[in-house]
Amino acid sequence: MEGLEDTSQLQRESAASAQRFHGEMSAHFDAIEAGVKGAESLEEHKRSILRQMQTLRERLDRQHNEDAQRSSRAETALKKLVGRMVTMEKESGKLREALIKAREAAHRDPLTGLHNRLGYEEFLIQELRRWKRYQTPLSLVVLDIDYFKRVNDSYGHKAGDKVLTAIANRLRKLTREPDFLARYGGEEFVLMMPETDRQAAYTVAEKLREAVAEMGFTYRGEPVKITMSIGVTEFTGTDTGDTAFQRADQAMYQAK
Repeated sequence: MEGLEDTSQLQRESAASAQRFHGEMSAHFDAIEAGVKGAESLEEHKRSILRQMQTLRERLDRQHNEDAQRSSRAETALKKLVGRMVTMEKESGKLREALIKAREAAHRDPLTGLHNRLGYEEFLIQELRRWKRYQTPLSLVVLDIDYFKRVNDSYGHKAGDKVLTAIANRLRKLTREPDFLARYGGEEFVLMMPETDRQAAYTVAEKLREAVAEMGFTYRGEPVKITMSIGVTEFTGTDTGDTAFQRADQAMYQAK
């Protein structure tokens, strides 16, 4: 990563510089000691010390400059590293946001805007766990538009899409916040109702059926009657999502 590599390089250079500086200082002190011992007069002794002190001062100044340069480079590298980390954090945030949006899109029916079968199955898993743990009522409603093929055959698929969208909007407005509504496929919808027993779910289902029957569909000025058949069941015993759905689906076909 840019910045981190620069910092590592500076650490290696600093360690090498410190080692060289220590060696050079030892050599200078050895030279001062040798000069003192070899001096034949006080004046010569003084000149020797002055020369060595000048050399030491120059080396210390050079070391100070090198340290200052490394410090400046280290600060620049640190800024690069921080900047890169900020960029990565932003990119990671954008990636998470994109993944969330992609996941949401994968769980939505593009025509009606309702959850699709994949979204329903994920919600089903969560609710089954909750139901088994707390033993609170859980009901399932299957809703199917009657004779929907006739709508497509008689008026075209665009008209059929409009019917699906209108019914989905109507059902959405009439369902409670905790309930989960999804387009299961084709003209079939499912409604999961947590903490709701069969009788209460049946009452809601009847209201939904009546609301759809009362919707005023027309085609080229002519009224088109659209109705739904609905099946209701409550999870019991060792039910799975499949067994409960089969019961609700069979009840729906009996209603037809």
